[in-house]
Amino acid sequence: MYVRVVRFTNVKADHHDDILIVWGKENEVHLERPDVSVVRAELSFDTAQETAVYLHYFETAETMEASARVFRGIEDGSETHASRASVDMCEVDWEMRLST
Repeated sequence: MYVRVVRFTNVKADHHDDILIVWGKENEVHLERPDVSVVRAELSFDTAQETAVYLHYFETAETMEASARVFRGIEDGSETHASRASVDMCEVDWEMRLST
C-alpha cells in the first residue's frame, strides 16, 4: 500500500465547509478517471493551527504517481482556499487497527 500525504496551511475555519465541498466534488470527478486509482481517501482539519492533511491511498507506486499528476492540478487551484505546504509520497510500512 502507498500513500500520498498533502499538507495545507492557511485553512480558515470559515472555509471548512467550502473546502469539503470543493475537494469532495473535485475528487469525485477525478476518481472516475481511468488514470486515477485511489483505494481510500481521508481529509483531516486542525482548526486551531489552520492546517489540513489529505491522504490518498494506492495499491502500487505506479498508480500513485499517475494519480498524483491529476491531483496536483486540484491542489494548485484557487478553489482550495488554502496553500499547499508539502507533499510526501510513501510506502505504508506499518499499520495497526485497534478494536473498540
